[in-house]
Amino acid sequence: MGHKKISKIIIAEFYQDILRWESMLEFAANELLFIKTLLNAKAFQDTKGIRLTEMLRFKLGIKTKDTEINNLKAEVVIIKYNVGYILESGETSKIKFSFESYKTLKHNFSQFNTSYSQYKAEIFKHTGGVL
Repeated sequence: MGHKKISKIIIAEFYQDILRWESMLEFAANELLFIKTLLNAKAFQDTKGIRLTEMLRFKLGIKTKDTEINNLKAEVVIIKYNVGYILESGETSKIKFSFESYKTLKHNFSQFNTSYSQYKAEIFKHTGGVL
């Protein structure tokens, strides 16, 4: 159950989504490294512009977002492998694809993307005022 015959063209579109998400997660991981470096900069060590509690919350957020990124990367790898395998098989008439795993990943990525954007906006709002 949960399987439905689907055209190879649609699966190729799913695969492109997965590649895009994979790229966006790599970008987010690199951006998070920048944010971590920024928050550890001397400019923020003795500042009154960002309260200690905010700074601690931002730094805890880094750990949380890093975990979320790593979890999503693991999901992407599994689904990318499975969808890639389906695309490489020449059995287009017998292709079955589970929408559940794709929809779950799409939902998880969308939620992450929204929360990550809010997190970045909040950090840059506070750090920009200090810089």
